[in-house]
Amino acid sequence: MKQTLGLFLVLALSAGCDLKPAPAGSGNAKTDTPMPTPPAPTGDAPPTPPPGAGSAAQPTPVVDAGVAVVPPDAVPAPPPEIVVTDECLGLGDKIAGIIIASTTDATTKAAIEQDRAKFVRRMAEACTTSPWPADAKACFVAAKTADEVQVCGAKLTGQQ
Repeated sequence: MKQTLGLFLVLALSAGCDLKPAPAGSGNAKTDTPMPTPPAPTGDAPPTPPPGAGSAAQPTPVVDAGVAVVPPDAVPAPPPEIVVTDECLGLGDKIAGIIIASTTDATTKAAIEQDRAKFVRRMAEACTTSPWPADAKACFVAAKTADEVQVCGAKLTGQQ
């Protein structure tokens, strides 16, 4: 099924492409004359630095295909991991379990089960960083069905 879907996507995307040969004069070796080679530097003089490139100038980032290559030491560190509370981790796990149990479509259920750890972590982070009201937490603890989880979710504000 996945191979068929993947093949379908490749075919669908390539169907929209307008595949034509390159226009004349674009450097195509089969139809055009070769592009001229730039002349080699002569003499023993070192290359002339660009204007403003003195010893105090910052090095220009290397650019490849329009994407600047950033030196490894210039890459910012990832944000610190959020330390979640055990209570919020338990609530996230319970909510995930209820949602998975109430899902009847096998494909959807498998996808949710596969991402369960991410879902639980996001719920626990949300619960920890934007503290949920006590009545909402108590509601989630008492919830047994997806409908009850929805009712509990309505107790949270848009920020939570």
